[in-house]
Amino acid sequence: MAARAFDGDIVSVSTLTLVKGTLKMILLKKFQSVAVIAALIAIGAGTATVLAQKRTSATASRAAQADRTTPTGALRYLADALAAYEGDKVADSHLTDGPGQRRFVKAMAEVVTREGQFIKAVAGKFGQKPMSDLLAQRGGPVYWFNFGQDDLNFADEQIDGDTATVKLPNRFDPARANVIELRRTHGMWKVYSGPASPAAGEEEKTAASFERISRMLEKTTAEVREGKFKEFAEVMRALQKGSLAALRQ
Repeated sequence: MAARAFDGDIVSVSTLTLVKGTLKMILLKKFQSVAVIAALIAIGAGTATVLAQKRTSATASRAAQADRTTPTGALRYLADALAAYEGDKVADSHLTDGPGQRRFVKAMAEVVTREGQFIKAVAGKFGQKPMSDLLAQRGGPVYWFNFGQDDLNFADEQIDGDTATVKLPNRFDPARANVIELRRTHGMWKVYSGPASPAAGEEEKTAASFERISRMLEKTTAEVREGKFKEFAEVMRALQKGSLAALRQ
């Protein structure tokens, strides 16, 4: 997958349209003492935004308590699942239509789970502080799936039967809100991807990239546990190299 650099430190990797929402994945490289890769996904009508994700450990563990009987509550459930690296709950937050979308959501959820396992392995080897400090500096996970969750307190919720939309502020383009469509199924609201779109091929490509990232994370996690890396910086350099390789294919 070709990458194009601009402004010195951002590489645009893939852009796809999923029903009414625009999903943009960008690769953000921080050229500091430890290089970090971040893959960001914006779900909704707005473009990808880089927002600070400020969540405490208590917030990150609340996914099971979120009230999914309301559309905004369902989005809080998704936000907390992402923050807690609970890929199964991330997948369960979505209602998909078509094999391409199902593969996309499954692959995205797998990245979330694998990153949680990776962070746990790194903490076990090098202690909590190096990774915690890095994530705090980043403002979010290494692979950050963002749909505007930091602005859920300002959600504008509209319900029509078993269909709903939630509008969230777009900090980069205030005139154009992030709009997320949800459907109610078995009493619970889920993010709805809609019918198969012309961008189905892009969904497959992005899902394949996520699958490669998952395999890379699984491999790197095993190497951390086996003691291959002597320093935390070595781990992050390996992660950067593996992420770039996965996204460029």
